[in-house]
Amino acid sequence: MTLAGQGTGRKRKTRGEPAAAAGVPDASELLAWYDRHRRTLPWRVRPGEQPDPYRVWLSEIMLQQTTVKAVAPYYARFLERFTTV
Repeated sequence: MTLAGQGTGRKRKTRGEPAAAAGVPDASELLAWYDRHRRTLPWRVRPGEQPDPYRVWLSEIMLQQTTVKAVAPYYARFLERFTTV
């Protein structure tokens, strides 16, 4: 049995220590990983494209208490009926 925080194999960052030394990935590495592995979703645009605030706002509202899988068909039907605010 181990105490909380012990035996996890994680190195804790100390004050003044660079993030990379603590095993924290650089932000550019995380963004590059995200660009390679992100899901294609109706409200998400490709890098360099301008997102539609209405579609993003609508997805945020619909996703508050459920999953992407459950929302997708409702989202599509809603946009067919209400294309703009």
